[in-house]
Amino acid sequence: GGSEQLRLVKLRQSVVTVGYNLTDFCRPPYTPALTDDRIPEDSVILDNEAFSVNYADVCIRWGLYESAKRFVGYPIVPGFDVAGRVAKVGSNVKTLKPGDRVFGCTLFGAYSSRVLVPALQLRPIPEGLSMPRAAALPAVSLTALHALSLAGHFPEKSKYSNKAILIHSAAGGVGSMLVQMSKILGLEPVVGVVGSSSKVDEAKSLGCD
Repeated sequence: GGSEQLRLVKLRQSVVTVGYNLTDFCRPPYTPALTDDRIPEDSVILDNEAFSVNYADVCIRWGLYESAKRFVGYPIVPGFDVAGRVAKVGSNVKTLKPGDRVFGCTLFGAYSSRVLVPALQLRPIPEGLSMPRAAALPAVSLTALHALSLAGHFPEKSKYSNKAILIHSAAGGVGSMLVQMSKILGLEPVVGVVGSSSKVDEAKSLGCD
């Protein structure tokens, strides 16, 4: 699962990487040469400046990530989180324009300098937030929100009188987001489990009680 499992590929002119969520346009991991009139109407070409490395990406390199094998196969361009500047937009994209700083997610294909992404999956980067920090947010944040939704605490107000919550790997990527989101949602006490004593202070600084 290390870097030795990766191969550097130079993208041909007008070719970009693409995730599984655009299979109605083309199969991943690469598009055909894209002229302006061939960009899917609801998508943008992103000049990608940063991507995150999630545990799922390691599993992809190991060949153990089931959805990667089922939906894409190999070769595959890993990665879910992106942050960069909009290069070109499809004809039906009204919320973004070339030059906009955005971050978001793609269903594989993020380990690339140019990515085709549905505009719906991108958001403007808040002022003062760097590209690398923005790229670190989407997958872990959305996973944490999904977990809180499954537990009945989001998006509606928690339906339980007992607001206590137990979070495993509380100092990790998803866990750290869960801790902070739980505090924002008024859940308490927030009890965090960590894998070593060296992580206790970090978990407490995030909000664990």
